[in-house]
Amino acid sequence: MMFKKKNIFMIFCFFAIIFSFKPVYAIEKSESTLILFDTYNRYGIDEDILNEVNIIAMKASDEVAFKNYKFYKEGDIFKYKNIIILNNNSDDIGKNLKSDLIKYKGKKIGIGQKVDGLNISLDDFSNSKIKSESQIIKYINGKGALDKEKFLVLEDVDAFMDLNSLIEKIDFLNNRGIPFILDVRPVYLNTDLSSMGKFCESLRYAQSKGGFIILDTPYIELKDKVTSKEVIDSMSLGYSKLVDYKVYPIAVTIPDWLMYRGELNDFLESSNTLFIKNDEKSPLEISEFNNPKIENIITYFNYSKDKNIEELKLGSDFAVAIKANIDNKEFEKNINNISDIVNFKNPEDLKTSIKIDGKEIKSSELGIYLNGSDVTQNRFINNEEFKKTISNTENKKEDTGIDISKFSKVVIMFAIVACGIFIIIAILSKKMDRKKYFK
Repeated sequence: MMFKKKNIFMIFCFFAIIFSFKPVYAIEKSESTLILFDTYNRYGIDEDILNEVNIIAMKASDEVAFKNYKFYKEGDIFKYKNIIILNNNSDDIGKNLKSDLIKYKGKKIGIGQKVDGLNISLDDFSNSKIKSESQIIKYINGKGALDKEKFLVLEDVDAFMDLNSLIEKIDFLNNRGIPFILDVRPVYLNTDLSSMGKFCESLRYAQSKGGFIILDTPYIELKDKVTSKEVIDSMSLGYSKLVDYKVYPIAVTIPDWLMYRGELNDFLESSNTLFIKNDEKSPLEISEFNNPKIENIITYFNYSKDKNIEELKLGSDFAVAIKANIDNKEFEKNINNISDIVNFKNPEDLKTSIKIDGKEIKSSELGIYLNGSDVTQNRFINNEEFKKTISNTENKKEDTGIDISKFSKVVIMFAIVACGIFIIIAILSKKMDRKKYFK
């Protein structure tokens, strides 16, 4: 009996060791939410309430869709665990929905509409969005489910800004022990120019000082003229070029209006983390939509527009965004004011994962990994060292010898498991008569 227990314990330890090599990521949200609405805003008020409610729901739920009352079909709500009724202007939600709500057993949230559940008036929602967000997330996921992580983002970092000023900001944050993120616009044209090298050298410097990179969209002047393909192509190429320069984006950031292009869903779902910027001039005039399924949703809190940061402490995950190109003295003053109120979290807590064009980057407390290889930058790699690294890599490609690193990871895993099975068989065969095998 003791022998069997010992064998079972050794087998358990073996498989525990194998599977412990896989990083552990955050538990996925299991809730689904349907938003039913009449209009995206209140008459005479230029405020896209539907967009704001939708993003809050995405923070609370793994699967979120919204649909206008006109398109509601009997039984639609029973596919979802949570229902949000948004009534901006109309009191008539329709007979089918009225009847289904009586039979519906899931959680109900009414915004501008009375329901048997959580009720928030339109005025309360508009006047205190962060408080309303907190109420909705807690109601859907439970009182202890609200994350209150705040991240610092330097917004609109690009190759055309004053890089010396950026370096000073990075040093200031590093000396203060404040973790930070650079919101980087992709460079997808003229990527071989010296300016690209200098720009990426600055980004590598930021990484070596505890900074993280997220990939922004290219500058878009005319929203109705840019195609989804252009956005995907430019961001994909920008991502790959950054990785080539040893700059490792951990997530994607977009303006909210881009999120409602269905053709972008697959691309956005290539990352488990999405940072969303609020664009107040983009009304959400869509009758129904299924959102991309993304684990971590982080919304921007623009410090330059709304300096009432006290309320932010009540909310869920937010990125406090400060323009990267402002004067350094103003930047330091803003940081001092904010850091007295908000304790910024390290972005590694998000446990991000992103894969574009076969290049997968995972970030966690274990470090940053590119396709399974540790690429965490604990020291600065300047341009001279970077060029030497590239030169050495090219020389290795000319080597015709066998490189064991090219073997499939699947084959290696099979080999490990096979060895383990052999060890197990050997242990279990310990009491067997050896003469049966060795004559």
